[in-house]
Amino acid sequence: MIRLRRFAIAALAAATVTFGSLATVPPASAAMSCATAMAIADVYVATGNIFLGLGQSSLAAAYYGRASGIMQGACS
Repeated sequence: MIRLRRFAIAALAAATVTFGSLATVPPASAAMSCATAMAIADVYVATGNIFLGLGQSSLAAAYYGRASGIMQGACS
């Protein structure tokens, strides 16, 4: 039961990242607004929290770093 639950959480995280990356891709010529960057960063942080809950701290840190980079790049 625990293995099934972990698999379901990981599948949900993968689907969230995939859907988020497809739904929020800005046009190549337009700069990303801070509001858009914050929305994408929120998805990355949520995914990092899921991986941290599963005990995958290195993957969680990678997603936290992505969120930080997006926020610094678009909101500074």
